[in-house]
Amino acid sequence: MGFEEKPEFRKLAEQRMSPLELALARHCITVDSLAQQLAAELAATETKAFKSRGEPVEYSKPLRNWNVQQRAREDAQKLLGLYPAEEHRLTAEVSEGMTEDDKIMLRAVAAEIANKVKSGKSQR
Repeated sequence: MGFEEKPEFRKLAEQRMSPLELALARHCITVDSLAQQLAAELAATETKAFKSRGEPVEYSKPLRNWNVQQRAREDAQKLLGLYPAEEHRLTAEVSEGMTEDDKIMLRAVAAEIANKVKSGKSQR
């Protein structure tokens, strides 16, 4: 029985979870299930089949599946914040009550922050 089948759980989930978290939970996708899948992908293997001029097909012992393991490693590193973001966006709402000098200063600060982020000198 899923959490959506119990009204008390559904109400609590809707109050505490984002729409994305709710959608993932409906399909039993949790942080733990993603971690388990990632662990399996990091240990992925494959078996290769070989046939040589009419000989019977021979199969290799399980070999590391380098492609799957590489993608899993990259995913893990991105989740851990070890890769820089692919894109940085900085947005701000400029209040209509601000003076022109305040707007100019705000734009200058935003540009300075953007330059630091681009050059990798931002602090976490």
